[in-house]
Amino acid sequence: MKILGIDYGERRIGLALGETKNKIAFPYGVLKNEGFKRLVENLKDIVRKEEIEKIVVGLPLSFDFSETQEAKKIKRWAQSLEKALGLPVEFENEFLTSQEARKRWPQKKLKTGLKDQTASVIILQAYLDRFLS
Repeated sequence: MKILGIDYGERRIGLALGETKNKIAFPYGVLKNEGFKRLVENLKDIVRKEEIEKIVVGLPLSFDFSETQEAKKIKRWAQSLEKALGLPVEFENEFLTSQEARKRWPQKKLKTGLKDQTASVIILQAYLDRFLS
């Protein structure tokens, strides 16, 4: 089964692909967040092209794993995405993924979108490791 990992952001959406067969997530790209309608159009193309069967969205939980206001917003967004794409959407805690992405790239300033894409890989890999071990 192919899975699309998403790191949602107000400006950019980081994307990663993974397969349950090999349990490895890899970078797929970054989309500009130009509104829900345009994003759905772009994601429909990716879903069709890559034969995606499930989506995993990073959920920003607090230190005690409770939902933040941002997490509630992303959950609503993901529910709309699930309806628009007709695919199941699941969540993975994205706690500290941006910091981890910065550690993986030692440059002082990450190239635009690289952090988002790397964070999506970290999110999806955590999901694959947790559910498919």
